[in-house]
Amino acid sequence: MLDKAAAACWHIESDLAAMKRRAARNGADKIADELENLRARAWYAAKDLIEAGAANPGDAVTDRPVAARPSETPLHLLDTPANRELLRCLLLTMDTALAVDKERGHEGDGFAEVIEHFAARVQTEIHGPADLRQGGASEQ
Repeated sequence: MLDKAAAACWHIESDLAAMKRRAARNGADKIADELENLRARAWYAAKDLIEAGAANPGDAVTDRPVAARPSETPLHLLDTPANRELLRCLLLTMDTALAVDKERGHEGDGFAEVIEHFAARVQTEIHGPADLRQGGASEQ
């Protein structure tokens, strides 16, 4: 089931990338931006499914892998001062991106959502999954 979902997200991402290129060529910049946002969501969904155990559809469909498996990073490199600084900067950037998205009328589907995904990944690296954190609160 996970494999099929990851493959579907992979194909959707590819289709959206092609649609974005066509929209950009035709001068439809606003549509191209929206398609890029949707393409990124599909890519992150495929990446999350792979991290949950799905086969990497990039291995079967093309030579372009969706993402590296998290096991490739040794545990001792996950909770480091540099990674904590990265999380702090991502959270600050996310706040700024939320303000930009609000100005542009893209609440809930703009830059902040993409940055939030990166921040969540780093936060999980440092603190572990949210359901295992004490109190569920994040540190900054």
